[in-house]
Amino acid sequence: MMKMPIGLRRQAPVFTDDSNQSWASNGALRKAWAVAARLRARLRSGEEGGSIIETALVLPLLLSIMLGMFSLTMALYTYQQLGYATFACAQQLGFSRGLYVDPCYQATQTLMTALPGFAASKLSITMTISNSAGTASVYGPFTGAVASGSGCTGAGSGGTTNAMGQNQPATVNVSYNYSWIPMWMLSLSGNLVSQETTLIN
Repeated sequence: MMKMPIGLRRQAPVFTDDSNQSWASNGALRKAWAVAARLRARLRSGEEGGSIIETALVLPLLLSIMLGMFSLTMALYTYQQLGYATFACAQQLGFSRGLYVDPCYQATQTLMTALPGFAASKLSITMTISNSAGTASVYGPFTGAVASGSGCTGAGSGGTTNAMGQNQPATVNVSYNYSWIPMWMLSLSGNLVSQETTLIN
């Protein structure tokens, strides 16, 4: 067994005291880590609450923008359909000189055929037809459900002479009462208007 020198024996209590102090300081360190962990937990819970508030504020705005874009897209699509149908209606009216007793009825039928799914009661149709002297006569407004004989028989084959003048303008004006997609308990509506002019053949 080795003998410890006298000088080292005197220093042994010092090493023991240092080790006791390090254990004591480790205990304080453990307490500090525990306090820091609790503080981090509180901060994290605050971050989660903040993110929930941010989501509650941003989500309605994001949904409003998306719904508004979808509603605008549907309105533009409806307006495009209305424009195509009005063009077909005007072309039918331009080719109707001397062929039909009620050319407005025939043109309206063409319009409704080109607009499947549209409510006839929401349509307002006005037709302006010029005679051979260039005098314009306005017929309507009437809905897409116009009956044969109640449109413009005066401009038809059984009407007055030269009621539809060749190479004279004929104009079709169509208005459709469009209802926008309801958003935030608001039901908005407005008129989509399309107009086409053609020459009577």
